[in-house]
Parts: sequence; structure tokens; C-alpha cells
Amino acid sequence: MEKKSLIMVVDDDLIYLDMVRGIISEYYNVILATSGVQAVRIMQRDRAPDLILLDIVLPGMDGYDTYEHIYSISELSGIPVIILTGVTGSTAELTGLSLGAQDYITKPFEREILLARIRLRLDSGRQARQLQIMR
Repeated sequence: MEKKSLIMVVDDDLIYLDMVRGIISEYYNVILATSGVQAVRIMQRDRAPDLILLDIVLPGMDGYDTYEHIYSISELSGIPVIILTGVTGSTAELTGLSLGAQDYITKPFEREILLARIRLRLDSGRQARQLQIMR
């Protein structure tokens, strides 16, 4: 049996954290963080996740700053990030994608769309790691 991928969900809204965990925990192992600072600490202390679902509006360090901080740490820089946020508008989406996020999903979201995008980004991340190993 294949090992479940580990997904970190970073959101200060406890209702959304619980809802996302409920949706994805059947298929993936889940770590929760309520702030960018907490997320970075967890990743540095424990195992790095295979994918991060990251909100933009967070206390202290917002999602964009959290993303930049994660990618400044070489051991964490290859983790795929999907921005999962209530922030709408092309400027916010463009900012997230310009930073390097692999996807941008707005709340509220469809369960099956979230799961499909997670699978897609995990598969892409695996393929990228395999290519690096082969080089």
C-alpha cells in the first residue's frame, strides 16, 4: 500500500481548517497551522509536507510573506503550494501565481475540484523530484 502524502493546511479560520481536514484526511495525512509563523516552525521541526494549502489572510505574516519565507529555506523550497483563500480578484491571484504558487483556489470551493487539484499538484511534484534524481 502506498504511503499517504502529507499535506499542511495553513489558515487562521478554524472552521475552514476543520472542513478542509475533513475533506482531505480520508486520502492524505494532514497537519494544521493557524499562522504562517507556526507553519514554518512545524516544517523546520518536523517532516516537511508534500504539499501546502495556504491562505493569504493570516495573522502576523500573511500568506504571501509565508510563501516567500518557506521558499527562502532550501529544504522547503520545492514544496508545491496551492493558495486556498477567500481573497478574490485578479491582482491577488496574479500575485500568488507570480510568487510561484502552483494553483489558486478561492473559497468557497467545490470538494471534488479541491481534491483533483491536490492530486494534480502532488503528481507534478513527484515527477519533478524524479527528474531531479535522474539528472
